[in-house]
Amino acid sequence: MGRPSIQNSRLVSKVAKKLNKSELDIRKTVSALSHRKKIPLDVALIFYAEGKGIGTGDARRNLDSAKTLILDRILNSPENEKDHPPQKTPKKKVKVPNVNWNRYADPYLFEAVYLNIPSEAYSILFILENSIRGFISRVLSENHGDNWWSDYISGIKSLSKIVTEVERRRHDESENWHHSKRGIHEIYYTDYANLLAIIRSCDVDFSEYFKKVPARNLPGKLEELTPTRNVVAHNNKINKTDLDRLKTHAHDWFSYMQSLYAN
Repeated sequence: MGRPSIQNSRLVSKVAKKLNKSELDIRKTVSALSHRKKIPLDVALIFYAEGKGIGTGDARRNLDSAKTLILDRILNSPENEKDHPPQKTPKKKVKVPNVNWNRYADPYLFEAVYLNIPSEAYSILFILENSIRGFISRVLSENHGDNWWSDYISGIKSLSKIVTEVERRRHDESENWHHSKRGIHEIYYTDYANLLAIIRSCDVDFSEYFKKVPARNLPGKLEELTPTRNVVAHNNKINKTDLDRLKTHAHDWFSYMQSLYAN
């Protein structure tokens, strides 16, 4: 049986017109991308279009939840840089689809993270946790190369339990062939507490980012949010005081990410 064809002809036509290419060329490119990344054709088409700065509109909104998750994960994967290399463009204001999330905008994150987000506390934590993952990945990739997890993290004794747990999670997930995967890199198999432990244990890498006021207080603020994160992650409610603390500390973190991006 042959591979399925691309169903979204409207988006194919739009991409072809924008790039001044034939629709056949676009279909061939997307088909090859789908095969290489082992993702559905419609996900590959949207991934390709957004990488070229072309709006995907209804095509993205029409994806089911499983395909949306696949798209978000490949967009936020370090592997994405091979297909969508960073552009040398002037710094600009962060674009967030929903104006209510401007307070928690991380210019390093893809807009996809801000789409279809649920309740307020969970949503802030969802964006925050992904932002911290991205921050760790950027710093350690720059300092230790693309294989920083296996070449660096795996050799740190204080992180050995986390490394073992990540390996277990990846193995268990690989057995669930019918379910979508979290992501390519090991960092996607860590949880909030793991991320903070990595920052603490890799002080030589992260100390320069937190040595000056007010950034010096950020690691402690992230630690303060651990109980809140655990309660929300287990589908329980938090009171207004906890929510206000979450909003304030998260806003401080994203303000710092924006300052790093601007400089």
